[in-house]
Amino acid sequence: MRGPVGDKLCLSVNPIPGNSAQAKARRQFVFDAAKQLGVRTVRLHFLWADVEPKKGQFHWSGVDAMRTQSQAAGLDMLVVLAYGAPWASKAAQAHGNDHHYPPDDPADFANYAAQLAARLTPTVRDYEVWNEQNAGYRFWKGEPDGFNGNPANYAKLLALAAKAVHGVDPKLRVGYGGMFYFPQLILGAEAFLDQSLASQSGLGAQFDAVGWHPYGAYPPLQPPEYATPASKVPQWAVHQCADRMDGVLAKHQLAPKPHWVTELGWPSVAGGDPQQQARWLVRAYALLLSRDVEHLCWYTIWDGDPATAIAPWEAGFGLYTHDGDLLDGSVPQAKPSAQAHMALAKQLQGLGWAADQTQGSLRAQTFADLSAATAVHVVWNDTLPVGETQDQDPATVAAWPARQGRAYTWTPAVGGPVALTPDAAGMLAVPVRASAGYLREVAAP
Repeated sequence: MRGPVGDKLCLSVNPIPGNSAQAKARRQFVFDAAKQLGVRTVRLHFLWADVEPKKGQFHWSGVDAMRTQSQAAGLDMLVVLAYGAPWASKAAQAHGNDHHYPPDDPADFANYAAQLAARLTPTVRDYEVWNEQNAGYRFWKGEPDGFNGNPANYAKLLALAAKAVHGVDPKLRVGYGGMFYFPQLILGAEAFLDQSLASQSGLGAQFDAVGWHPYGAYPPLQPPEYATPASKVPQWAVHQCADRMDGVLAKHQLAPKPHWVTELGWPSVAGGDPQQQARWLVRAYALLLSRDVEHLCWYTIWDGDPATAIAPWEAGFGLYTHDGDLLDGSVPQAKPSAQAHMALAKQLQGLGWAADQTQGSLRAQTFADLSAATAVHVVWNDTLPVGETQDQDPATVAAWPARQGRAYTWTPAVGGPVALTPDAAGMLAVPVRASAGYLREVAAP
């Protein structure tokens, strides 16, 4: 059995720097919402440009405030070491001090990583080096083609940063920065990881986990099970991405490493809808938890401002609605995806993944406690049509074998639990829908 689901659930949040009343209120909402969602860890960017705005001059007030608020909430932080600092890059200075350019000397970045880790130890254990570094058009700028990052240069930066963080405390863990899986336009996650490992001998021993973001296409508008293995540029189901990342490591004679899925999501606008987002969240989580995933981070906490989003769908990834001012008495409202996240965390509390019981289009992932006294089967059918809301999805009855000495309840995506009794043949009639439900079995009283 894999580790408890509750230890893996994570929320990926965009930077909220500063000590203004608005920034503090927004961070507090994040931590309060995370607890309600059943999340253990919040993934947060600690921007180098804010922490060290000039070489050797460190500003710790924002870092300390974030640590204080997370500790008060009883939550862990997954710290993203990102991105560049304009003073450390001539290219950044030539382009309006854009901090998405990597440093001229990666040793400068490693020093920032060491200083930040020393400041946060022992509060923070896990660090991720950069974010979507293979997306050169946005997060690792300055490459000649304008689209891709640079695997060899990232490898150098990662190796130095990992050595610096481990030098603070060998027990700290450093993750390979979460890569944009998307291979259609840029160097995808598999190729980028492969080329970076090939560029530097011993790199695989430097990092402790591999980070990736399973967006098979962008914007992500296909369900988590969607795969096109025969196409020229194939897409893979979310759990298949984990297997393929393991395959890249194996190619370089490396044992599998824990997976940090540090971003995962679907928009609820511009081709998506709120009910679809909720359905796919649960199904994706059930599939990914069947792999060795240590951090499973939904992106993101709230919707962005449609007026300033760089693309329409970019405003719709949140679990809560957009709210531009948290000091005016209003608060972001929970979307169906937030309710689905809360339900999944509650249903699987104290349980770890135990078995894949999928049969054809009937998908079933089983979670259990160490004693196997309780098991919860997350069950859905990914070929069924959907209704306007999750409780209106058409259902088909699946026959599920009941075990002797066990009592069963079925909890649909929307609604309370219903007791199920086996028929004369010992089978349960489970009303399966496109929205996953929870079949719970416990020792009969």
